[in-house]
Amino acid sequence: MATLWIPLLAALFIEKHAIVGDPIRYTAAECSFVFPLGMYSAATYTYADAAHRPFLANVVLITVLIAFATWILASIGLLRSALRSVEGK
Repeated sequence: MATLWIPLLAALFIEKHAIVGDPIRYTAAECSFVFPLGMYSAATYTYADAAHRPFLANVVLITVLIAFATWILASIGLLRSALRSVEGK
């Protein structure tokens, strides 16, 4: 069931920035996109181990890489936002 949320998150992100035209900039709401990806990866890893489903290791590897990439991008956005606020004062 959780797998169905990931395309929805991506679709909402695309709608917000590509269709509505909201510029991409860091807000605290970005954590609502990054956090579920990390939790999905952790939950899939735990499930794969508990259910003895080694083929899910590939899914975990991919989702961990995606979650890490989004975390890095969100962190860069946070740092840029912090630097802008310090420079503006």
